[in-house]
Amino acid sequence: MQQPEPVEMSARLRGTRAGAALLLTVLAVLAALPRSGQAATAGGLGRTHADFCAVVQRRLTGTPLPIVNTVHVDYQAFVDSKATAEPVGTHQYDKRDVIGRPLRVSCKTKTADHLLAVHGPAALPGGGSGAAQSCRQLNREIILEAWRSLEPGQRARAPHPPRDILLDADDMRLTGSGWLEPYTMVYADAAGRIHVKARALRAEWQDWRWKLLPEAFRGTHYCHLIAPEHARSLMLGESAAPRRAAD
Repeated sequence: MQQPEPVEMSARLRGTRAGAALLLTVLAVLAALPRSGQAATAGGLGRTHADFCAVVQRRLTGTPLPIVNTVHVDYQAFVDSKATAEPVGTHQYDKRDVIGRPLRVSCKTKTADHLLAVHGPAALPGGGSGAAQSCRQLNREIILEAWRSLEPGQRARAPHPPRDILLDADDMRLTGSGWLEPYTMVYADAAGRIHVKARALRAEWQDWRWKLLPEAFRGTHYCHLIAPEHARSLMLGESAAPRRAAD
């Protein structure tokens, strides 16, 4: 079983091969962020916006292809939707609290190997190197971008900075119905540390296990991700993570 990872690197982790790779990813994310206190750009993951899942598609695969992202207000319409490879089409549903604040963003995207099969090398310049690949990594980028968007004074007072937040391994599901089941995305462990867990469904286009499925079900990568606004609220102590074990 994979262990939770810290959002930010520790000195001990930096000394390992896995830590070095993670550090490069974190540095790349930080380099692309706005300066302290600046609003997140429309192309980032620092706020929930109408192209959020298109950004997720790019971060997961590294594709430069045009993407049409559909944001669903009706949940059943999102459930029935399917991501497409030609044209590249993603789908998004924003789960909100009772007063409309985003809590979770659900994205349906396509796998890199499906884009490559349909569009050829133009789909993945450089072979997709540097892409996030996992929903957990996207949660890391969301939290870091949300943190960077805060004013210096807010960061100084924040009771839960990124270094204190743990990212659980992706909760991998094999079916769409399993991916849609309710689950605990954010929780506090017995020591009071905040955990964030993405739920994922990934069916590679070339994976023999999915060859007999209808094409619409193959080459899919789905993620339930923390909304940046919720991440900010947790870091600032404006929201509390429930103290319970993960599902």
